[in-house]
Amino acid sequence: MAQFNDPKRNDAIIRSSPGFFLEWLLPQIENLSDYEANWHVHAISQKLMGLYQGHVRRLIVNAPPRSLKTSTCTSFFIPWLLGKDPSLQIMLVTYSDEFAEQLGSQIRSVMRHPEYKRLFGNSQLLNENARSTRLRTREGGKVTITSFHATMTGLGADYIIVDDPIQTNDVRSATKMNDTINRFKEGLYTRLNDPKTGRILLVMQRIHPDDLTGELLARSDFEHLKLPVRFEEDTSYQMPFGKVHMAKAGDYLDPARFGELELARTRKMLGEAAFAAQYMQEPIYPANDLVDLEKFNWFDPEDLRVNLQDMIHVHSWDTAFSTSDAADYTAVTKWAYNSTGYYLLDAQRFKATSEEVEKRILRAAIADQPHRVLIERANHSIDLINRVRSASNGRFQVIEGQHGGLSKEQRFENIHHKINTGQVFLAKGVSGIELFLSELRGFPYGAHDDLVDSFTMALKEMGKGSGRAVWRIS
Repeated sequence: MAQFNDPKRNDAIIRSSPGFFLEWLLPQIENLSDYEANWHVHAISQKLMGLYQGHVRRLIVNAPPRSLKTSTCTSFFIPWLLGKDPSLQIMLVTYSDEFAEQLGSQIRSVMRHPEYKRLFGNSQLLNENARSTRLRTREGGKVTITSFHATMTGLGADYIIVDDPIQTNDVRSATKMNDTINRFKEGLYTRLNDPKTGRILLVMQRIHPDDLTGELLARSDFEHLKLPVRFEEDTSYQMPFGKVHMAKAGDYLDPARFGELELARTRKMLGEAAFAAQYMQEPIYPANDLVDLEKFNWFDPEDLRVNLQDMIHVHSWDTAFSTSDAADYTAVTKWAYNSTGYYLLDAQRFKATSEEVEKRILRAAIADQPHRVLIERANHSIDLINRVRSASNGRFQVIEGQHGGLSKEQRFENIHHKINTGQVFLAKGVSGIELFLSELRGFPYGAHDDLVDSFTMALKEMGKGSGRAVWRIS
C-alpha cells in the first residue's frame, strides 16, 4: 500500500476499504515483512464496498483455496464493518462448529489489536475475553458465528455472511448438499432484520455444479465475482480510485503462488472435476465427463509452420446475434488438417450483432486464408451464410453445418472416436484452446458450449472432399 507523509491521510486510506485495512493490519498480526496484497484482494474489496454502500445487497465471491477470500470477506471485513458502524448485527455461518470457533477467534484478534483500536476508536468489544462465537460491542453491535446444523431460531442480522457452507469432501453426498441449500433458503435467508436493506454475502470455492452457488445463480439475483486460478479469457475488474485491472487470457490470479508447474501438479493430484471446481470456479459433473483429456495430442505451432502451408485450413463458426449478458457466444475454431490428423490452431468466442459477426468472419478469412469456412445452419444464420458466400468470390468455400436432427451430445459422440484414436492435436500456449477445454469439461451441462459446437461441426465436416478453393486470397 502506498504510504504518504501525512499520517492522517494514511489512516483515511486504511479506513476507506476492507482491502486497504487488510493490507495494513494483516502483516502486523501475522508478522509478515514487505507484504503487499495481490490485486485480487482489492477487486474483492471493491465488491464488498458495493455491499456496504448498498449498491449491492446480494453477493457471491468464488475464489480458489488459499487466496485470502476468508480473510478478506470475513476475518477483516467484519471488524471493518463494525469500525464503520459499531451497532451492526452480523451473522457469520459456516460448515462446522470448529470452523466457526476459528473464524470467531480471528475476528476477535483483529478487534483486540492496538492498531484496530487506534483506527476505529469508536468500536470496542464489550468483553474482549468473551466467547469468540458471540461477540458484542459497547455500542450494541453483535457478531453471531454459527454452523449450518445449529439452531437459528430467534437470530437476526443486518448482514448475513456465509463462508464455506459445505466441506469439499461432502461433494459426494447429494443429501448434504441439498440439506445445506434447504437450510440456507428456509432458515438462514429469513434471518435478515430488514429484507429490504439487509445484505447477504456468500464466499466459497466451487465444489459442484449443484452447490449453493449454483443454486443461487440459477434462481436469484445475486451479483457474482468469480476468480479462477488462471484466466481463460480477458476479464476486467474494478479497483480502488476508479482504476481497472485487466486480467488477460493465460494470466494467473497470483503468479507469486501459482504458475504452470504448480497448476499441472494440482490438476494431476485432484483430477479434472475437482480442479475445475475448486481452482477454476467452473464445476463439472464428474460422472458425465465425456472426454478423457489425455487422449488429446499437443503440438507446438512453430514446429508445424512449414507443414501448415500444405494443409487444408478451415474456420468453423457457431453464430449468435446478441450482445446481452444472457446470450450465447459466437464461436470460431480454426483448423489445419491432412492425413496425419486434425490440428486445432485457435479458438475464440465473443458476443456481437449480426453485422459485426459477418465482418469478423470476412476479416478472419482475409487474414488467415482458409480453404473452407463452415457456418452452422440455423434460422438466424441463413441470410448470413448467403452474404458471406457472395462476398467470398470463390476465394474460399462456404459450407453449411447441418445438425441432422441430432442433439449436441449425439453430434459430439459421432466425432468422439477421432479424439480417442489420437487424431486431434491442440496448439500449445494458445489461451483460446484452454477456454475451449473449459467448455468441454462442463459439456453438456456447462453454462456455455459454443466452442464445443464449433469444434464438433469442424470434425464432422473435415475430410469430406479436398476442401480446396479454385484460388486463394493473396
